[in-house]
Amino acid sequence: MGLAPITPEVDRSISASVKGLVCVDAAQFLTPNKSDADHVTFKIQPGKGVPPETLAQALRGPGIAEAHVENGLLVAQLKPGAQAPPMPFTCLDIGPYRQASYSPERLVLARRSGHGMETIEIRDVGSEEEEWRRFLAREVDVVPEVRQSLIENLSDVPSVRLVSLERNPYTGLIFRVDHGPFADTRLRRVVSFSLRRRAIARAITGDEKAAATDPKEDLTEASRILGEIRNAPPFRVTFISLSSEDHRAAMIIEQQLLELGLHVVLDPEPLDKAADRVNKGDFDVLIISAGWTPAYYWRVQTGSPANVSAYSNAELDQAIEGGDNETAVGILSRDLPMTPLFVQRNVIAIDRRLCGVHPKNSSDMSWLADVHLCAQGETE
Repeated sequence: MGLAPITPEVDRSISASVKGLVCVDAAQFLTPNKSDADHVTFKIQPGKGVPPETLAQALRGPGIAEAHVENGLLVAQLKPGAQAPPMPFTCLDIGPYRQASYSPERLVLARRSGHGMETIEIRDVGSEEEEWRRFLAREVDVVPEVRQSLIENLSDVPSVRLVSLERNPYTGLIFRVDHGPFADTRLRRVVSFSLRRRAIARAITGDEKAAATDPKEDLTEASRILGEIRNAPPFRVTFISLSSEDHRAAMIIEQQLLELGLHVVLDPEPLDKAADRVNKGDFDVLIISAGWTPAYYWRVQTGSPANVSAYSNAELDQAIEGGDNETAVGILSRDLPMTPLFVQRNVIAIDRRLCGVHPKNSSDMSWLADVHLCAQGETE
Protein backbone atom coordinates (compact mmCIF):
# COMPACT_ATOMS: atom_id res chain seq x y z
CA MET A 1 0.00 0.00 0.00
CA GLY A 2 1.36 3.40 -0.93
CA LEU A 3 0.83 6.51 1.16
CA ALA A 4 1.70 10.13 0.38
CA PRO A 5 3.31 12.30 1.54
CA ILE A 6 6.09 11.76 4.10
CA THR A 7 5.78 14.20 7.00
CA PRO A 8 8.75 16.45 7.79
CA GLU A 9 9.15 14.70 11.17
CA VAL A 10 10.18 11.35 9.65
CA ASP A 11 13.40 9.95 11.11
CA ARG A 12 14.79 6.48 11.70
CA SER A 13 12.93 5.74 14.93
CA ILE A 14 9.97 7.94 15.83
CA SER A 15 7.72 9.97 13.55
CA ALA A 16 4.11 10.95 13.14
CA SER A 17 3.94 8.51 10.24
CA VAL A 18 5.09 5.38 12.08
CA LYS A 19 3.95 5.85 15.67
CA GLY A 20 1.36 3.18 16.34
CA LEU A 21 2.53 1.18 13.34
CA VAL A 22 6.19 0.61 14.25
CA CYS A 23 6.37 2.22 17.69
CA VAL A 24 3.59 1.81 20.27
CA ASP A 25 3.00 4.03 23.29
CA ALA A 26 5.48 3.08 26.03
CA ALA A 27 2.98 4.14 28.73
CA GLN A 28 1.04 0.92 28.00
CA PHE A 29 3.95 -1.09 29.39
CA LEU A 30 6.15 1.19 31.49
CA THR A 31 5.68 3.64 34.37
CA PRO A 32 8.31 6.36 35.00
CA ASN A 33 10.18 5.78 38.24
CA LYS A 34 13.00 8.32 38.63
CA SER A 35 15.71 10.02 36.60
CA ASP A 36 19.09 11.63 37.11
CA ALA A 37 21.67 13.29 34.85
CA ASP A 38 22.61 10.04 33.09
CA HIS A 39 19.71 7.61 33.44
CA VAL A 40 15.94 7.32 33.62
CA THR A 41 14.28 4.26 35.15
CA PHE A 42 10.85 2.73 34.55
CA LYS A 43 8.74 0.25 36.45
CA ILE A 44 7.62 -2.60 34.22
CA GLN A 45 3.86 -3.10 34.35
CA PRO A 46 2.96 -6.74 35.08
CA GLY A 47 0.83 -9.02 32.95
CA LYS A 48 1.52 -7.41 29.58
CA GLY A 49 2.94 -10.55 27.96
CA VAL A 50 6.16 -8.95 26.66
CA PRO A 51 9.47 -10.07 28.24
CA PRO A 52 11.36 -7.26 30.05
CA GLU A 53 14.44 -7.81 27.88
CA THR A 54 12.32 -7.29 24.76
CA LEU A 55 10.96 -4.04 26.19
CA ALA A 56 14.52 -2.84 26.89
CA GLN A 57 15.68 -3.61 23.36
CA ALA A 58 12.59 -1.94 21.87
CA LEU A 59 12.65 1.31 23.88
CA ARG A 60 12.96 4.43 21.71
CA GLY A 61 12.91 8.11 22.58
CA PRO A 62 14.81 11.37 22.05
CA GLY A 63 18.00 11.33 24.12
CA ILE A 64 17.94 7.59 24.92
CA ALA A 65 21.22 5.82 24.06
CA GLU A 66 20.40 2.28 25.22
CA ALA A 67 18.30 0.42 27.78
CA HIS A 68 18.64 -2.69 29.92
CA VAL A 69 16.90 -4.50 32.78
CA GLU A 70 18.38 -4.13 36.26
CA ASN A 71 16.84 -5.30 39.55
CA GLY A 72 13.42 -5.61 37.98
CA LEU A 73 13.49 -2.08 36.53
CA LEU A 74 14.06 -0.92 32.97
CA VAL A 75 17.05 1.44 33.01
CA ALA A 76 17.57 3.77 30.02
CA GLN A 77 20.95 5.45 29.62
CA LEU A 78 20.79 8.99 28.26
CA LYS A 79 23.08 10.48 25.67
CA PRO A 80 25.56 13.07 27.03
CA GLY A 81 23.73 16.30 27.85
CA ALA A 82 20.31 14.88 27.02
CA GLN A 83 17.23 15.30 29.20
CA ALA A 84 14.91 12.44 30.10
CA PRO A 85 12.23 12.39 27.38
CA PRO A 86 8.61 12.94 28.48
CA MET A 87 6.49 9.79 28.32
CA PRO A 88 4.47 10.94 25.27
CA PHE A 89 7.75 10.88 23.31
CA THR A 90 8.92 7.42 24.33
CA CYS A 91 7.70 4.37 22.49
CA LEU A 92 8.43 0.68 21.99
CA ASP A 93 9.47 -0.73 18.62
CA ILE A 94 7.05 -3.68 18.85
CA GLY A 95 4.17 -2.49 16.65
CA PRO A 96 2.53 -4.50 13.86
CA TYR A 97 5.11 -3.20 11.36
CA ARG A 98 8.89 -2.88 11.36
CA GLN A 99 10.91 -0.33 9.46
CA ALA A 100 12.34 -2.19 6.48
CA SER A 101 14.15 0.69 4.77
CA TYR A 102 14.43 4.44 4.92
CA SER A 103 15.52 7.31 2.71
CA PRO A 104 14.41 10.95 2.81
CA GLU A 105 12.02 10.23 -0.08
CA ARG A 106 10.76 6.76 0.85
CA LEU A 107 10.02 4.89 4.07
CA VAL A 108 9.07 1.21 3.78
CA LEU A 109 7.32 -0.65 6.60
CA ALA A 110 6.98 -4.45 6.58
CA ARG A 111 4.35 -6.43 8.48
CA ARG A 112 5.69 -8.35 11.51
CA SER A 113 2.46 -9.28 13.31
CA GLY A 114 -1.27 -9.39 12.72
CA HIS A 115 -3.17 -9.41 9.45
CA GLY A 116 -3.45 -6.78 6.73
CA MET A 117 -1.22 -5.18 4.14
CA GLU A 118 2.21 -6.81 4.04
CA THR A 119 4.02 -3.54 3.27
CA ILE A 120 3.30 0.17 3.58
CA GLU A 121 5.35 2.68 1.62
CA ILE A 122 5.35 6.30 2.78
CA ARG A 123 6.59 8.55 -0.01
CA ASP A 124 7.66 12.14 -0.39
CA VAL A 125 6.25 13.08 -3.78
CA GLY A 126 7.58 16.64 -3.81
CA SER A 127 4.46 18.68 -4.48
CA GLU A 128 0.71 18.68 -3.98
CA GLU A 129 0.19 18.43 -7.74
CA GLU A 130 2.36 15.33 -7.98
CA GLU A 131 0.65 13.84 -4.93
CA TRP A 132 -2.75 14.07 -6.61
CA ARG A 133 -1.46 12.93 -10.00
CA ARG A 134 -0.10 9.74 -8.44
CA PHE A 135 -3.17 9.16 -6.31
CA LEU A 136 -5.64 9.50 -9.19
CA ALA A 137 -3.38 7.27 -11.30
CA ARG A 138 -3.53 4.71 -8.45
CA GLU A 139 0.22 4.81 -7.94
CA VAL A 140 -0.46 5.60 -4.28
CA ASP A 141 -3.50 4.49 -2.33
CA VAL A 142 -3.92 7.00 0.48
CA VAL A 143 -3.65 10.77 0.84
CA PRO A 144 -3.79 11.26 4.62
CA GLU A 145 -4.90 14.90 4.59
CA VAL A 146 -7.38 16.48 2.19
CA ARG A 147 -8.21 20.11 2.76
CA GLN A 148 -11.72 21.51 2.60
CA SER A 149 -11.15 23.26 -0.72
CA LEU A 150 -10.54 19.94 -2.53
CA ILE A 151 -13.37 17.88 -1.08
CA GLU A 152 -16.07 18.99 -3.52
CA ASN A 153 -13.91 18.22 -6.56
CA LEU A 154 -13.08 14.70 -5.31
CA SER A 155 -16.55 13.71 -4.19
CA ASP A 156 -17.61 12.59 -7.67
CA VAL A 157 -14.46 10.59 -8.55
CA PRO A 158 -15.61 6.92 -8.69
CA SER A 159 -12.28 5.43 -7.58
CA VAL A 160 -11.97 7.68 -4.50
CA ARG A 161 -13.53 7.36 -1.08
CA LEU A 162 -13.36 10.30 1.34
CA VAL A 163 -13.40 9.40 5.04
CA SER A 164 -13.74 11.87 7.91
CA LEU A 165 -11.32 11.88 10.83
CA GLU A 166 -12.57 11.00 14.31
CA ARG A 167 -10.91 14.22 15.60
CA ASN A 168 -10.23 17.10 13.26
CA PRO A 169 -7.00 19.06 13.76
CA TYR A 170 -6.67 22.72 14.69
CA THR A 171 -4.75 25.27 12.68
CA GLY A 172 -2.98 27.80 14.87
CA LEU A 173 0.04 30.03 15.33
CA ILE A 174 3.25 29.10 17.13
CA PHE A 175 5.49 31.94 18.26
CA ARG A 176 9.27 31.72 18.64
CA VAL A 177 9.67 33.02 22.18
CA ASP A 178 13.41 32.90 22.96
CA HIS A 179 14.45 35.64 20.53
CA GLY A 180 13.02 38.05 17.98
CA PRO A 181 9.85 40.14 18.24
CA PHE A 182 7.77 37.52 20.08
CA ALA A 183 10.18 37.18 22.98
CA ASP A 184 7.96 40.00 24.26
CA THR A 185 4.82 38.36 25.66
CA ARG A 186 2.94 41.61 25.11
CA LEU A 187 3.27 41.34 21.33
CA ARG A 188 2.01 37.76 21.45
CA ARG A 189 -1.02 39.06 23.32
CA VAL A 190 -1.58 41.84 20.78
CA VAL A 191 -1.64 39.35 17.89
CA SER A 192 -3.82 36.82 19.76
CA PHE A 193 -6.39 39.43 20.84
CA SER A 194 -6.49 41.15 17.41
CA LEU A 195 -7.37 38.16 15.24
CA ARG A 196 -10.96 37.86 14.07
CA ARG A 197 -11.03 34.10 13.97
CA ARG A 198 -14.58 33.71 12.67
CA ALA A 199 -13.66 35.62 9.52
CA ILE A 200 -10.57 33.45 9.04
CA ALA A 201 -12.55 30.23 9.59
CA ARG A 202 -15.30 31.34 7.20
CA ALA A 203 -12.77 32.08 4.45
CA ILE A 204 -10.88 28.79 4.85
CA THR A 205 -13.55 26.24 5.85
CA GLY A 206 -16.74 27.97 4.75
CA ASP A 207 -18.05 27.79 8.33
CA GLU A 208 -17.37 30.48 10.91
CA LYS A 209 -18.41 28.00 13.64
CA ALA A 210 -15.06 26.27 13.01
CA ALA A 211 -13.30 29.23 14.64
CA ALA A 212 -11.50 28.68 17.93
CA THR A 213 -13.48 30.24 20.77
CA ASP A 214 -10.45 31.07 22.92
CA PRO A 215 -8.66 33.38 23.26
CA LYS A 216 -11.42 35.96 22.90
CA GLU A 217 -11.16 38.80 20.41
CA ASP A 218 -10.40 42.01 22.28
CA LEU A 219 -9.33 44.86 20.02
CA THR A 220 -9.55 47.40 22.85
CA GLU A 221 -7.05 45.47 24.97
CA ALA A 222 -4.84 44.80 21.93
CA SER A 223 -4.71 48.56 21.18
CA ARG A 224 -3.91 49.36 24.80
CA ILE A 225 -1.01 46.89 24.91
CA LEU A 226 0.24 48.10 21.52
CA GLY A 227 0.34 51.65 22.87
CA GLU A 228 2.37 50.38 25.81
CA ILE A 229 4.86 48.72 23.44
CA ARG A 230 4.96 51.90 21.29
CA ASN A 231 7.13 50.95 18.30
CA ALA A 232 6.20 47.32 17.65
CA PRO A 233 8.80 45.62 15.42
CA PRO A 234 7.89 44.03 12.07
CA PHE A 235 7.63 40.25 12.00
CA ARG A 236 7.39 37.36 9.54
CA VAL A 237 4.46 34.94 9.26
CA THR A 238 5.96 31.68 7.97
CA PHE A 239 3.88 28.98 6.28
CA ILE A 240 4.31 26.14 3.78
CA SER A 241 3.97 27.50 0.27
CA LEU A 242 2.23 24.35 -1.02
CA SER A 243 -0.78 24.97 1.22
CA SER A 244 -3.25 27.31 -0.45
CA GLU A 245 -5.35 27.35 2.76
CA ASP A 246 -2.40 28.45 4.90
CA HIS A 247 -1.53 31.10 2.32
CA ARG A 248 -5.06 32.50 2.40
CA ALA A 249 -5.08 32.42 6.20
CA ALA A 250 -1.77 34.30 6.25
CA MET A 251 -3.12 37.00 3.94
CA ILE A 252 -6.21 37.48 6.12
CA ILE A 253 -4.03 37.66 9.23
CA GLU A 254 -1.82 40.20 7.51
CA GLN A 255 -4.83 42.38 6.64
CA GLN A 256 -6.35 42.17 10.12
CA LEU A 257 -3.08 43.08 11.83
CA LEU A 258 -2.36 45.85 9.32
CA GLU A 259 -5.57 47.56 10.47
CA LEU A 260 -3.98 47.76 13.92
CA GLY A 261 -0.79 49.29 12.51
CA LEU A 262 1.40 46.17 12.69
CA HIS A 263 3.93 45.48 9.94
CA VAL A 264 3.59 41.85 8.78
CA VAL A 265 5.82 40.15 6.20
CA LEU A 266 4.42 36.98 4.58
CA ASP A 267 7.07 34.26 4.45
CA PRO A 268 6.01 31.26 2.31
CA GLU A 269 8.56 28.43 2.07
CA PRO A 270 8.72 25.00 0.38
CA LEU A 271 8.16 22.13 2.82
CA ASP A 272 11.80 21.02 3.09
CA LYS A 273 13.15 24.54 3.56
CA ALA A 274 10.41 25.45 6.04
CA ALA A 275 11.16 22.35 8.11
CA ASP A 276 14.88 23.15 8.15
CA ARG A 277 14.34 26.77 9.18
CA VAL A 278 11.79 25.90 11.84
CA ASN A 279 14.08 23.27 13.36
CA LYS A 280 16.82 25.93 13.55
CA GLY A 281 14.46 28.43 15.18
CA ASP A 282 14.64 30.76 12.18
CA PHE A 283 11.09 32.11 12.25
CA ASP A 284 8.96 34.63 14.15
CA VAL A 285 5.50 33.06 13.99
CA LEU A 286 4.47 29.90 12.17
CA ILE A 287 1.10 28.74 10.78
CA ILE A 288 0.84 25.05 11.68
CA SER A 289 -1.44 22.55 13.40
CA ALA A 290 -1.69 23.88 16.96
CA GLY A 291 -4.31 24.35 19.64
CA TRP A 292 -5.09 24.36 23.35
CA THR A 293 -5.94 20.66 23.60
CA PRO A 294 -3.84 17.71 24.80
CA ALA A 295 -3.17 16.67 21.19
CA TYR A 296 -0.93 19.74 20.81
CA TYR A 297 0.74 20.01 24.20
CA TRP A 298 3.85 18.36 22.78
CA ARG A 299 4.43 21.55 20.81
CA VAL A 300 5.18 23.47 24.02
CA GLN A 301 6.35 20.74 26.42
CA THR A 302 9.93 20.98 27.69
CA GLY A 303 12.19 18.47 25.95
CA SER A 304 9.68 17.64 23.23
CA PRO A 305 11.17 17.24 19.73
CA ALA A 306 8.10 19.07 18.41
CA ASN A 307 8.65 22.12 20.65
CA VAL A 308 9.92 24.60 18.05
CA SER A 309 8.77 27.64 20.04
CA ALA A 310 11.62 27.24 22.61
CA TYR A 311 9.00 27.82 25.33
CA SER A 312 9.65 26.01 28.63
CA ASN A 313 7.55 26.12 31.78
CA ALA A 314 7.91 23.57 34.60
CA GLU A 315 4.40 24.38 35.87
CA LEU A 316 2.93 23.57 32.43
CA ASP A 317 4.99 20.36 32.16
CA GLN A 318 3.63 19.24 35.53
CA ALA A 319 0.04 20.00 34.53
CA ILE A 320 0.44 18.08 31.27
CA GLU A 321 1.99 15.05 32.97
CA GLY A 322 -0.78 15.11 35.59
CA GLY A 323 -3.59 15.41 33.05
CA ASP A 324 -4.67 18.78 34.51
CA ASN A 325 -6.09 20.31 31.36
CA GLU A 326 -7.68 23.29 33.10
CA THR A 327 -4.35 24.43 34.56
CA ALA A 328 -2.55 23.77 31.26
CA VAL A 329 -5.01 25.93 29.29
CA GLY A 330 -4.75 28.67 31.91
CA ILE A 331 -0.96 28.79 31.53
CA LEU A 332 -1.19 28.74 27.73
CA SER A 333 -3.72 31.57 27.71
CA ARG A 334 -1.40 33.61 29.95
CA ASP A 335 1.93 32.98 28.21
CA LEU A 336 0.65 32.38 24.65
CA PRO A 337 3.51 30.34 23.13
CA MET A 338 0.84 29.27 20.64
CA THR A 339 -2.69 30.36 19.84
CA PRO A 340 -5.45 28.42 18.02
CA LEU A 341 -7.23 29.80 14.96
CA PHE A 342 -9.80 27.30 13.67
CA VAL A 343 -10.67 23.61 13.36
CA GLN A 344 -9.83 22.11 9.99
CA ARG A 345 -12.56 20.11 8.24
CA ASN A 346 -10.13 17.60 6.74
CA VAL A 347 -10.74 14.10 5.44
CA ILE A 348 -8.49 11.36 4.11
CA ALA A 349 -8.72 10.15 0.51
CA ILE A 350 -8.33 6.43 -0.07
CA ASP A 351 -8.69 4.06 -2.99
CA ARG A 352 -12.22 2.63 -2.97
CA ARG A 353 -10.83 -0.92 -3.23
CA LEU A 354 -9.61 -0.71 0.38
CA CYS A 355 -11.62 -1.42 3.54
CA GLY A 356 -10.96 -1.25 7.29
CA VAL A 357 -10.55 2.51 7.06
CA HIS A 358 -11.10 4.23 10.43
CA PRO A 359 -8.77 7.26 10.67
CA LYS A 360 -8.35 8.86 14.09
CA ASN A 361 -6.52 12.16 13.61
CA SER A 362 -3.94 13.65 11.30
CA SER A 363 -0.99 12.68 13.52
CA ASP A 364 -1.99 9.07 14.29
CA MET A 365 -1.55 6.64 11.44
CA SER A 366 -2.04 3.45 13.51
CA TRP A 367 -5.36 2.81 11.73
CA LEU A 368 -3.43 1.81 8.61
CA ALA A 369 -2.60 -1.52 10.29
CA ASP A 370 -6.26 -2.57 9.81
CA VAL A 371 -6.58 -1.54 6.15
CA HIS A 372 -7.06 -4.41 3.71
CA LEU A 373 -8.38 -5.13 0.24
CA CYS A 374 -12.15 -5.30 0.36
CA ALA A 375 -13.51 -8.83 0.16
CA GLN A 376 -16.26 -9.60 -2.33
CA GLY A 377 -19.40 -7.86 -1.15
CA GLU A 378 -17.59 -6.00 1.67
CA THR A 379 -18.56 -2.35 2.00
CA GLU A 380 -18.06 0.42 4.53
